[in-house]
Amino acid sequence: MVKGSEKQAFLITTDVLSKSTIRQFNKLRKAAEPYGDVYILFHSKYNNIPEKHRKLPILIFTDDLLRNLDYKPILNAIVPGSNHFPVLDFYLKHPEYSSYWCIENDVGFNGRWDFFFNSILQNSTSDFISSHIRKYSKIPHWHWWNTFHSPNSEIKQENLFRSFNPIYKLSNRALKYLDSCLKNGYVGHHEVLFSTLLMNGRFIVEDLSTIKNNVTTNLNFCTLQTMRWKPIVLFMGNQKNKLFHPIKPALTFKQLLVYIKRVSLSENKYFTSNPTTE
Repeated sequence: MVKGSEKQAFLITTDVLSKSTIRQFNKLRKAAEPYGDVYILFHSKYNNIPEKHRKLPILIFTDDLLRNLDYKPILNAIVPGSNHFPVLDFYLKHPEYSSYWCIENDVGFNGRWDFFFNSILQNSTSDFISSHIRKYSKIPHWHWWNTFHSPNSEIKQENLFRSFNPIYKLSNRALKYLDSCLKNGYVGHHEVLFSTLLMNGRFIVEDLSTIKNNVTTNLNFCTLQTMRWKPIVLFMGNQKNKLFHPIKPALTFKQLLVYIKRVSLSENKYFTSNPTTE
């Protein structure tokens, strides 16, 4: 068990308290127990926790959070682009943790979560871990670049970075820096905001992907096919010890037909981390 000053927070973000979300919570709580505490950050429309879940460590947030912090959102809703607000809000209310993991409820790992955490946390001292980190020049047509604004435009376009954030880790000092930047007028979709500010701020950044990006170390826990924006992941397959996204427990017949069509036509463009709407 870690000492108090080294404890980490593991935050499962979700807008539904489904059976699969609770299963994921139980898995992660067991796997992360040696390192810290697991919470569910619940994006609720009604600011209410169902009776059967009230004994769980569930923290509610609503879109009102956009007006409660001294940051400027890109739109008038948490999704898309302002998913970082509840994470930073948690950090400000609980600054005692050394690092903060954010894991969306539709992220899966084809292996043991304790192996994943042990592999990273015993060997990494990074401030930010995410996936598919790329410099602006590598994907200039990405949809969210134009949401980034810095005071006096001191960060130029060629120095922008993006990441894919269904699962990521931020150190306490990285969150302190991000909070200061946001309060000083920096704005952007979290997938350009985090990576750009921390890369330009000379923080230690690592990529969960197997694909070299020529700017960070790679941790080899996902590919462009396993961690992607779309389509839905039906089966995690035989790629052991890899992260997968987005895994959905329920699938409509129409979604299934689209999936089969794309697989049969080998439309590989759909199996990559295209610009995310989350």
